Amino acid sequence: MKILCSDFDNTLYFKDDILKTTKNIESARNFIAQGNIFCIITGRTYMEIKPDLTRLNVPYTYLVCADGAMILDSTDYCLKKINLDKDIVEKAFNILKENGYDPYLEDGYNITTNTNDCIKVASLYATNKEDGIEIAKKIAKELNVYAYASRKHININNIKNDKKQALLRLAEVANLNPKEFYVIGDDINDYEMLDKFKAAIVEKHNPILDNMHLPIYKTLSDYIEYIMLR
Repeated sequence: MKILCSDFDNTLYFKDDILKTTKNIESARNFIAQGNIFCIITGRTYMEIKPDLTRLNVPYTYLVCADGAMILDSTDYCLKKINLDKDIVEKAFNILKENGYDPYLEDGYNITTNTNDCIKVASLYATNKEDGIEIAKKIAKELNVYAYASRKHININNIKNDKKQALLRLAEVANLNPKEFYVIGDDINDYEMLDKFKAAIVEKHNPILDNMHLPIYKTLSDYIEYIMLR
């Protein structure tokens, strides 16, 4: 049995390349059909990713959302959820507002105003990504949270919620051996898991990952083919 954990956007799913996306989905489906475990691990929350998973009929054994704030099984039953503290939510929200951002809260399933049940504070960039990176660094330092700038958003999560820690929790709740995990991704929020497990990156990736000197695969499908030969 093989265990593969894949990022979603621009690793499995390509908004502007349906052929590549379809090939990746079929490879994942065949991978599962052969008795293997396939996990999608994404920075998106459940409410953000589920419509695309349903529309594309994407198969998965486990689904890890919001960089680890929620771990779900193949029936979408939540196995683990980690919130942000109410005090952190309010402070992060205020810092973003003070810097010209329009933040919102998510409970994993919906946008919410309930600061007692919030897994993530997020905002689209107020101006540009460079400013977003600096604000994320400021929030991470001041509030001791996991904060980063993705392609379009600032994302603020519990310090326990990076993809490495999320997969270690998945191993615990699903009784899996983390030494058997293969992982693949393309962006900055994949860094921790890529550094921890047997890893690869896709051809089009954030240049910051180049210093990891990992093997590069054109598609997720190609990486699955490699894993199956191991």
